[in-house]
Amino acid sequence: MKLLAMKTNSKAPDLTDFPEWVRANELLVDLQIKFSDAESSVQRLLAEFTVASAGSSTNSAIVERARSLINDGAQGVSASKLPRNHTEVQHDLASARENRAIYAEAVALQRAVVDKLRYKLSGEICLSLKSEHRRLVGLVAEKARELAEASAAEEEFRNDLRERGIAYQSGGLKPMLFPRLGKLSEHGSLVSRYLREVDDY
Repeated sequence: MKLLAMKTNSKAPDLTDFPEWVRANELLVDLQIKFSDAESSVQRLLAEFTVASAGSSTNSAIVERARSLINDGAQGVSASKLPRNHTEVQHDLASARENRAIYAEAVALQRAVVDKLRYKLSGEICLSLKSEHRRLVGLVAEKARELAEASAAEEEFRNDLRERGIAYQSGGLKPMLFPRLGKLSEHGSLVSRYLREVDDY
């Protein structure tokens, strides 16, 4: 319950609160979709080019088209319905590859814009939240100090028993010093180093 009380009621700022971030991401998504479409076109044309290359000679292309006419009842078909030769497909494939390369570069450029914007806007957000973060760090420091003091008191409790000749472990007591925290009186202890870092923050 106490941890819940530490949270602020107001909505924390988010990258989506910035119109320029939303626009930049929408453009990136649009470019990624168009790149995907361009990649699909390349793959489709590659498959068509493989088939066309199997009969790439002029004579083979003529024979293939002649067969198409026969299969159509010699009524004649439009050029678009005739099998394309490998030269035609190769031309389209080159254009598709160029188109794909253009979109790939556009995606990379826009991603760089988005990353730069993310860094800039994140800085603005974090700057607005620094006082709140410092408040939370202060709470951590307060609890760390209290924990170190309580841990030291536990150790002193056992030391007192030992100095009086009392074998505390025989009565079921055991050392419960908080591990690796160290003492506030020790300059190089974990808790001391942390508290100094908090003071410098």
